[in-house]
Amino acid sequence: MFRFAFMFLLIWPAIGLADQSVRQFHAQVPANADTVIQELQRQLPDSVLIAEGAVEAMLTYSGLSTPPALASFLIATFPTLSWDVVAPGKAIVVSLTISDGAEGGHVTALINGSFPAIMPDFALPIETDILMETDMPGSCAGQKILSHPKDIATTADIFQNLLKNQGFHPEPNSPQDVSFFIGRSDSCSAILYLQADPDADDTTLVVLRLLED
Repeated sequence: MFRFAFMFLLIWPAIGLADQSVRQFHAQVPANADTVIQELQRQLPDSVLIAEGAVEAMLTYSGLSTPPALASFLIATFPTLSWDVVAPGKAIVVSLTISDGAEGGHVTALINGSFPAIMPDFALPIETDILMETDMPGSCAGQKILSHPKDIATTADIFQNLLKNQGFHPEPNSPQDVSFFIGRSDSCSAILYLQADPDADDTTLVVLRLLED
């Protein structure tokens, strides 16, 4: 999961607008993957590219006017997604992956768009940039991919203190290991994974994941 997230950041196309961000969405749907794909193929215009593989299909769209059928599917599938993100005239990049899940189909979306501002449940250092967020229901559920303008050892120190200040108790790490931390509160766990940014000196990429205990 963490390696995939970092690889995604390297290949994701840039829209080039300052107010845009990337968020990830997950959902289970009642119909199996083949049924979902066939229905989308019937409804979607050629501007939406569909590539079918052996076990999953990927749909991609990039433009200034999300096709109505795609917008309706996204809103129906992901209840936390706002209509404003897929409104006509809004620049957007969408990558959808559809596969079979335990019951029905599983749909994952990576969306680069103009999302409404949200108040973060987890306060971050002011100099930290949010590169991608995963929306999930619940007060302790979700994932953020961050960029912090310090080396990995300094960033590890800052984020360990952040966990402590917000009620988490970090599990001990050996002095040589500053790349992975787990903090626990009464009903919630915070997992931190850190990696030096290969494209920027003294910058660290951070994955912060919250999980219900």
